[in-house]
Amino acid sequence: MSEDTKTTDELENSVADEQNQSIQGQSIFLIETVAAGVAVQTGFLATDGAVHMMPAVFPSLQYALQQIDELRGHVINHFENAAQVGLKVIAENVSNNESSDAEQNQTLDEK
Repeated sequence: MSEDTKTTDELENSVADEQNQSIQGQSIFLIETVAAGVAVQTGFLATDGAVHMMPAVFPSLQYALQQIDELRGHVINHFENAAQVGLKVIAENVSNNESSDAEQNQTLDEK
């Protein structure tokens, strides 16, 4: 599994934590490749580096569509990367099987 944190907002936002203290940071999408596909969560990356899980808030239609388009690109990249990893694993398995078959044939020829 690979996990990738992608920022989706260049604007500074402020949100209130459980103690009603203001924090500064950016909205983020947490995108993770899992066995079942690609999982996406929303969160908030504070300027101190802390990640708070919370829903994404879209103040306007234009902003929402911009963020969705960016998320779409990241999700596509995750599927492309997963496909590339899958192809590498298949190629390695084929190579290992061919090597194993060659070794077995050589052992049989020696006997």
